[in-house]
Amino acid sequence: MIHDSKKNDPHNAGIIQLLIIIILSVIILSLLGVSLRTLLTDQTLTENFIFLWDFVKHAWGTYVWPYLELLWQKIERLR
Repeated sequence: MIHDSKKNDPHNAGIIQLLIIIILSVIILSLLGVSLRTLLTDQTLTENFIFLWDFVKHAWGTYVWPYLELLWQKIERLR
């Protein structure tokens, strides 16, 4: 009996679920009359995402990473 290990691989299920979510999202946006091309080329939207990404990087580097690094060092000392 040959066992196909890829059949039960949770990573494959995750990829399939992600593809289904993306396809359904595009269908829903299309039904709502939203053009992805217009969204992706809109200057204001692009600037807003750049601003948001810069904020996330700043928050991560300033507020999150130092505490995670400290926590990781304490965990390493416990080993």
